[in-house]
Amino acid sequence: MKFLVVGVGALGSAYLAFLSRAGYKAVGLLKKGRKLQSIRVEGIWGEFTQEVKAIDTLDALDFEPDITILTVKSYDTTQALKDIQKLKDTKSLLMVAQNGYGNYEKAIEVFGKGRVIVPHPIEKYSTGRGFAGKGTISSLVNRRRTFLAPTTSASSSYPHRRHLKCSPLRFNLS
Repeated sequence: MKFLVVGVGALGSAYLAFLSRAGYKAVGLLKKGRKLQSIRVEGIWGEFTQEVKAIDTLDALDFEPDITILTVKSYDTTQALKDIQKLKDTKSLLMVAQNGYGNYEKAIEVFGKGRVIVPHPIEKYSTGRGFAGKGTISSLVNRRRTFLAPTTSASSSYPHRRHLKCSPLRFNLS
Protein backbone atom coordinates (compact mmCIF):
# COMPACT_ATOMS: atom_id res chain seq x y z
CA MET A 1 0.00 0.00 0.00
CA LYS A 2 1.03 3.59 -0.60
CA PHE A 3 0.45 6.38 1.92
CA LEU A 4 0.57 10.16 1.98
CA VAL A 5 0.78 11.70 5.46
CA VAL A 6 -0.48 15.29 5.46
CA GLY A 7 1.05 17.11 8.40
CA VAL A 8 4.20 15.67 9.91
CA GLY A 9 3.96 16.88 13.49
CA ALA A 10 3.71 14.62 16.54
CA LEU A 11 1.10 12.22 15.16
CA GLY A 12 2.03 12.48 11.49
CA SER A 13 5.70 11.81 12.19
CA ALA A 14 4.75 8.60 14.03
CA TYR A 15 2.67 7.45 11.05
CA LEU A 16 5.41 8.38 8.57
CA ALA A 17 8.24 6.79 10.57
CA PHE A 18 6.45 3.51 11.25
CA LEU A 19 4.94 3.15 7.79
CA SER A 20 8.37 3.77 6.26
CA ARG A 21 10.02 1.38 8.69
CA ALA A 22 7.49 -1.33 7.81
CA GLY A 23 8.47 -1.00 4.14
CA TYR A 24 5.40 0.80 2.82
CA LYS A 25 5.75 3.56 0.27
CA ALA A 26 5.00 6.56 2.47
CA VAL A 27 5.59 10.26 1.92
CA GLY A 28 4.99 13.19 4.25
CA LEU A 29 3.51 16.43 2.94
CA LEU A 30 5.11 19.38 4.75
CA LYS A 31 4.39 23.09 4.74
CA LYS A 32 6.01 24.94 1.84
CA GLY A 33 9.72 25.47 2.25
CA ARG A 34 10.16 22.83 4.95
CA LYS A 35 12.46 19.82 4.56
CA LEU A 36 12.69 16.51 6.39
CA GLN A 37 15.04 13.59 5.80
CA SER A 38 14.65 11.47 8.92
CA ILE A 39 12.60 11.10 12.08
CA ARG A 40 14.09 10.18 15.46
CA VAL A 41 11.81 7.93 17.51
CA GLU A 42 12.39 7.57 21.25
CA GLY A 43 10.26 6.23 24.05
CA ILE A 44 7.77 3.40 24.35
CA TRP A 45 8.32 2.41 20.70
CA GLY A 46 12.05 2.00 21.15
CA GLU A 47 14.85 4.19 19.89
CA PHE A 48 15.75 4.52 16.24
CA THR A 49 16.17 7.01 13.42
CA GLN A 50 14.08 6.39 10.33
CA GLU A 51 14.90 7.87 6.95
CA VAL A 52 11.72 9.24 5.37
CA LYS A 53 10.63 10.91 2.17
CA ALA A 54 8.93 14.29 2.47
CA ILE A 55 7.69 16.85 -0.02
CA ASP A 56 6.40 20.40 0.35
CA THR A 57 3.97 20.42 -2.56
CA LEU A 58 1.54 17.80 -3.83
CA ASP A 59 2.92 18.31 -7.36
CA ALA A 60 6.11 16.55 -6.19
CA LEU A 61 4.20 13.36 -5.31
CA ASP A 62 5.21 10.62 -7.76
CA PHE A 63 2.44 8.10 -6.99
CA GLU A 64 -1.26 7.90 -6.21
CA PRO A 65 -1.69 7.09 -2.52
CA ASP A 66 -4.07 4.32 -1.49
CA ILE A 67 -4.65 6.20 1.76
CA THR A 68 -4.02 9.83 2.58
CA ILE A 69 -3.72 10.35 6.34
CA LEU A 70 -4.70 13.83 7.53
CA THR A 71 -2.90 14.67 10.79
CA VAL A 72 -2.68 18.47 10.80
CA LYS A 73 -3.93 20.55 13.71
CA SER A 74 -7.63 21.41 13.47
CA TYR A 75 -6.93 25.06 12.65
CA ASP A 76 -4.96 23.93 9.56
CA THR A 77 -7.61 21.49 8.26
CA THR A 78 -9.26 23.81 5.75
CA GLN A 79 -5.95 24.79 4.13
CA ALA A 80 -4.66 21.20 4.15
CA LEU A 81 -7.82 20.00 2.39
CA LYS A 82 -7.33 22.70 -0.25
CA ASP A 83 -3.71 21.60 -0.66
CA ILE A 84 -4.73 17.98 -1.34
CA GLN A 85 -8.01 18.67 -3.13
CA LYS A 86 -6.83 17.21 -6.43
CA LEU A 87 -6.65 13.78 -4.74
CA LYS A 88 -10.45 13.74 -4.62
CA ASP A 89 -10.35 12.77 -8.30
CA THR A 90 -8.25 9.66 -7.52
CA LYS A 91 -9.03 6.40 -5.73
CA SER A 92 -7.20 7.54 -2.57
CA LEU A 93 -9.19 7.28 0.65
CA LEU A 94 -8.78 10.07 3.18
CA MET A 95 -8.28 9.01 6.79
CA VAL A 96 -8.95 11.85 9.23
CA ALA A 97 -6.66 11.14 12.19
CA GLN A 98 -7.14 14.34 14.17
CA ASN A 99 -8.41 15.56 17.50
CA GLY A 100 -11.30 17.97 17.59
CA TYR A 101 -14.75 18.23 16.12
CA GLY A 102 -15.75 19.29 12.63
CA ASN A 103 -12.73 17.91 10.75
CA TYR A 104 -14.61 14.89 9.39
CA GLU A 105 -17.41 17.16 8.14
CA LYS A 106 -14.90 19.45 6.41
CA ALA A 107 -13.25 16.42 4.80
CA ILE A 108 -16.50 14.98 3.41
CA GLU A 109 -17.37 18.38 1.91
CA VAL A 110 -14.23 18.04 -0.23
CA PHE A 111 -13.84 14.26 -0.73
CA GLY A 112 -17.38 12.92 -0.26
CA LYS A 113 -18.71 10.73 2.53
CA GLY A 114 -17.81 7.42 0.88
CA ARG A 115 -14.14 8.40 0.56
CA VAL A 116 -13.43 9.62 4.10
CA ILE A 117 -12.64 7.20 6.91
CA VAL A 118 -12.14 7.85 10.60
CA PRO A 119 -10.25 5.61 13.03
CA HIS A 120 -12.58 4.22 15.67
CA PRO A 121 -11.76 4.52 19.36
CA ILE A 122 -10.44 1.54 21.24
CA GLU A 123 -13.16 -0.96 22.11
CA LYS A 124 -11.09 -3.63 23.90
CA TYR A 125 -8.36 -3.25 26.48
CA SER A 126 -5.39 -5.29 27.60
CA THR A 127 -2.21 -4.49 29.47
CA GLY A 128 -0.29 -1.99 27.41
CA ARG A 129 -2.14 -2.61 24.15
CA GLY A 130 -5.42 -1.61 22.55
CA PHE A 131 -7.11 -3.10 19.51
CA ALA A 132 -9.00 -1.52 16.65
CA GLY A 133 -12.75 -1.28 16.95
CA LYS A 134 -15.31 -2.06 14.26
CA GLY A 135 -15.68 -0.15 11.00
CA THR A 136 -13.99 0.76 7.74
CA ILE A 137 -10.52 1.28 9.19
CA SER A 138 -10.73 -2.08 10.99
CA SER A 139 -11.15 -3.97 7.73
CA LEU A 140 -8.14 -2.16 6.30
CA VAL A 141 -6.17 -2.77 9.45
CA ASN A 142 -6.95 -6.48 9.53
CA ARG A 143 -5.34 -6.76 6.10
CA ARG A 144 -2.36 -4.59 7.04
CA ARG A 145 -1.49 -5.52 10.61
CA THR A 146 1.98 -3.96 10.58
CA PHE A 147 1.42 -0.31 9.85
CA LEU A 148 1.07 1.07 13.36
CA ALA A 149 2.99 0.59 16.56
CA PRO A 150 2.13 -0.28 20.16
CA THR A 151 0.76 2.44 22.42
CA THR A 152 0.33 2.77 26.13
CA SER A 153 -2.71 1.21 27.69
CA ALA A 154 -5.81 3.17 26.80
CA SER A 155 -7.50 2.20 30.06
CA SER A 156 -4.75 3.94 32.06
CA SER A 157 -4.56 6.93 29.69
CA TYR A 158 -8.31 7.38 29.36
CA PRO A 159 -10.11 6.09 32.46
CA HIS A 160 -13.36 7.70 31.26
CA ARG A 161 -14.39 6.17 27.94
CA ARG A 162 -16.13 9.36 26.77
CA HIS A 163 -12.69 10.93 26.23
CA LEU A 164 -11.91 8.37 23.52
CA LYS A 165 -14.27 10.07 21.06
CA CYS A 166 -11.84 12.89 20.50
CA SER A 167 -8.58 11.11 21.29
CA PRO A 168 -5.94 10.55 18.63
CA LEU A 169 -5.75 7.18 16.94
CA ARG A 170 -4.37 4.82 19.60
CA PHE A 171 -4.29 1.13 18.86
CA ASN A 172 -1.83 -1.64 18.26
CA LEU A 173 -1.64 -3.72 15.13
CA SER A 174 1.60 -5.59 15.65
